[in-house]
Amino acid sequence: MEMAQQLVGVTMQESGVSRIVEVDMEEALRMREQLV
Repeated sequence: MEMAQQLVGVTMQESGVSRIVEVDMEEALRMREQLV
């Protein structure tokens, strides 16, 4: 995970409803830096 550029996963908030979630690691780090 440390070397990944993107993380992709599947979440199921409601029974029978799957949703694909993608996180761009570089964008996430930029967002974090703006908050700090």
